Amino acid sequence: MLLSNSYSYHPLEISLFKHLRHWAPTLLLLTAACSSSEPEPAAPRPGDIIPGWPQKTSVEPVRFVPLAAGGVLGMPRPYENSRGARIPASLVKYDVTGQELVQEALGNGVSSSGFFSVDAQQRVLTVTTAFDGSTSMSVCRRHTSDGTADSSFGGSGCSHITGLPLAHASGVISLPSGGALAGSPSYLVQLTASGARAPQFGTDGVFLLEPGDSVDSFLAQSDGHILVSLRAWNNAAQRKLIRLTPSGALDPSFANAGTLPDMGGPILVRADDTFLHLRAKSIAAYLPDGTPDEGFGTNGTVNLQEATGIDADQFGTRGFTQDASGRIYVTAVFTKEGRDGGLVARLTPTGAFDPEFHVRDASGAPITSVGSTLTVGADGKIWVMLSVGEGDSVRAGLALLLP
Repeated sequence: MLLSNSYSYHPLEISLFKHLRHWAPTLLLLTAACSSSEPEPAAPRPGDIIPGWPQKTSVEPVRFVPLAAGGVLGMPRPYENSRGARIPASLVKYDVTGQELVQEALGNGVSSSGFFSVDAQQRVLTVTTAFDGSTSMSVCRRHTSDGTADSSFGGSGCSHITGLPLAHASGVISLPSGGALAGSPSYLVQLTASGARAPQFGTDGVFLLEPGDSVDSFLAQSDGHILVSLRAWNNAAQRKLIRLTPSGALDPSFANAGTLPDMGGPILVRADDTFLHLRAKSIAAYLPDGTPDEGFGTNGTVNLQEATGIDADQFGTRGFTQDASGRIYVTAVFTKEGRDGGLVARLTPTGAFDPEFHVRDASGAPITSVGSTLTVGADGKIWVMLSVGEGDSVRAGLALLLP
């Protein structure tokens, strides 16, 4: 059958065409509006500064320790006058409520003359000496929840050690055994979990340094060995790292008869007892026995300026930390043609640069400076002191970064 080219429209179809012709301009406008809608905001990316940060702090912290319940514990640098007399610094708890920074003193003025630490049971260890230094030292252990004393330590929460060389306290760390190790520039003293002197360490719990050496910092490995960073009394540039056995003797199996030379700067012990050394422009990795970890970076070293591709006239590292998975976060400052810049970079556990992590401010303002104080919170966010912007638009303080 042949189909005819002629067609007679039904009255209902004619009515429908008239209605469509009437609504056509509106339909075209709706189509254009849908096709020209604004793009959706970009999803949060690793390194983004959380909106509303950085925020001002009441004091400038020089040390952060994360708390399992959230937030971090920090302290400013203890005041020291021209004579070397020192006033202990009060510890401050930093936390977040909504988008606001909350900062409050820990307990009733808990303070420390040197760096503090937090043990696995979330108890904070502090150390104090007298204003002009003293031949005694007080090591205290308190609960981080409210700053109250842990009466199981020293009977009252504090252990008082006497008969020591005259000095100011440098700091205190917790030990895998549950005890504590406190120190000054000229000695280390080890305490048991109950706050008594550890008789197996040194002489009656005290290790005295060789004349001419001064303690910068100290850290413990999981088996009880102790890494001690030293500098010469009369030459701050002459530095070395030694390792002590759990009994407080120089460990001859470590590096070169117990000593690694030219090891000034921060040390970071990792979960497997390997450790990292932060240098002026690089990070070096070592096995627990002090030999280079050649599986890290290139032959055990990562040049941070080269890895991050920073084109700068001057470049210098500031601080570093690690997260639960072993990733490394490092801060650095640099200058290029008279302009300042700041950097927070992330490396994999084997030292590879992670390009996915890049610090960004929502306004697009540049990072102009970063501090040495940084840590990773229990939720994975990075706490770091930095400044954003230039000139009159600078915003400086404590920032939170997405991991």
